[in-house]
Amino acid sequence: MKKVLTLCALLFGVFAGSYAQQIKKSAPVFDDYLPLLQQAGYNMFTYDISALKDTTYNITFIIREYAAGKHLQDKDLHIGLRANRYMLAEFDEADRAQAIADGIAEDAANGVFRLATKIGIGFTPAQSDTLQNILFRAYGKEPLAQSGHRVVLRDVRMDNERADNESRNFIRYTFREFKEEPFATDTFIPLLMYASFWWDAEHNIYRFCGDSELTKDMTSSLFKDSPHYYIIGVEFNKQ
Repeated sequence: MKKVLTLCALLFGVFAGSYAQQIKKSAPVFDDYLPLLQQAGYNMFTYDISALKDTTYNITFIIREYAAGKHLQDKDLHIGLRANRYMLAEFDEADRAQAIADGIAEDAANGVFRLATKIGIGFTPAQSDTLQNILFRAYGKEPLAQSGHRVVLRDVRMDNERADNESRNFIRYTFREFKEEPFATDTFIPLLMYASFWWDAEHNIYRFCGDSELTKDMTSSLFKDSPHYYIIGVEFNKQ
């Protein structure tokens, strides 16, 4: 009988241990999907502008295009809100009184109807290998305004330098963010580099490697090595 009880105890221990080590199902959370979204071409970069809450600034997003290290052109973009604050003073008297009475102003005591505390630069897939969708947004307690633009991507294939001499398209771009700098008005603030890979003849590969963070003086070798890139930033102008 003692042997039987001992055997049962051992078997119970084995089964209990196996159950404790069992792999169980769990529901995926957003962070589990994030790498998949990025692989599919969705990327988002956000920046906190809540420190600007006491002053009204016009917001202009700027895309600067470069090829072979030369500045080609700028594209200025304004989102619908145009500024970081939408003030009650911009309402006519009746609408202003109604907004205050309804309690829909975000900061009625300081005359603020809506306040943008964050801006975002988003990338979504385009229906073409040679185009990239870029979305610019302003957020507060809710999404406030947005504007979109498409940039043209370049094929940087190097047929004559390929070891296998194959002809194929090569269009691949990636990101580098700029180091945070002290805030300044009436000047271009670079936030993001969106740049093409380049051909490395020595190692017979296309690559993109270098500094993980950029500075506004553009001294990184990435600005020299990448054959085509965009610098995306913002400018704030006090009203």
